[in-house]
Amino acid sequence: MRDRLRPMWCDQLGLMRGKYLPQEKIGAGATRFAQPCFAVHYDKDLIIDAPGTNCLDGLPDMELVWRAEDIRKGWEPGVHVVTGDLHDRAGDLIPIAGRATLRRAIEGWKTHGLTPMVGIELEAFALVRAEDGSLQPYDVPGGYVYGTGPMNDPNGIVDAIWEAAEDAGFRLEMITTEYDTPQFEFTLVFDEALRAVDDIVLFRQLAKEVAFKRGVILSFLPKPLADKGGSGLHINLSFLDDAGNNALATGGNGAGG
Repeated sequence: MRDRLRPMWCDQLGLMRGKYLPQEKIGAGATRFAQPCFAVHYDKDLIIDAPGTNCLDGLPDMELVWRAEDIRKGWEPGVHVVTGDLHDRAGDLIPIAGRATLRRAIEGWKTHGLTPMVGIELEAFALVRAEDGSLQPYDVPGGYVYGTGPMNDPNGIVDAIWEAAEDAGFRLEMITTEYDTPQFEFTLVFDEALRAVDDIVLFRQLAKEVAFKRGVILSFLPKPLADKGGSGLHINLSFLDDAGNNALATGGNGAGG
């Protein structure tokens, strides 16, 4: 099979929507999606009067537009992945799209001479299917917080995710176990806000798919198990000033003012 391109975008539910395109599309480009995707809920109910979805305005298409330099190696054989900006039929950014909202925030800070820098930590519970089809926790009988090695991950899910992530060019800061079991934390490196968020949503998809192929479902929901603690999404925030210095630092110890 020839190489393919997999353009994706993250919706308001945290779902990565996309499609596969032929090899000829690997480069700067665009592809269309139905704008009412934003009106679809988890249960596939269509909320036709949801603001910004244009469900009642002819169900128009929107375009996902990406740059060639943002295309990266994927985690499926021969598949390249990319994300980009969503534009409406007038060519404007879709205002309810998460990436457009992030762009507005970045530009707002830049008017003050500041560049937002973020480091993002994801937490997820690992689940498996029971014989009756229900979900149950991944069995880690020796698991504990800040645990590493086979007692915390007997099937090597973390190793598989790490290997796939490095192969795809993601820059991992660390992976460890969290307070509850089987709960894992994934952290990517600190970077400019847009790149950091692009990386984290694509990495999250990679982690879910790599785990799924090995029989494990990673849930990044805040509290998928009633008898366990919750999972967090931590955003570590800083700013660079026009000189490239940490605008929140007041000295060598980095203490903020």
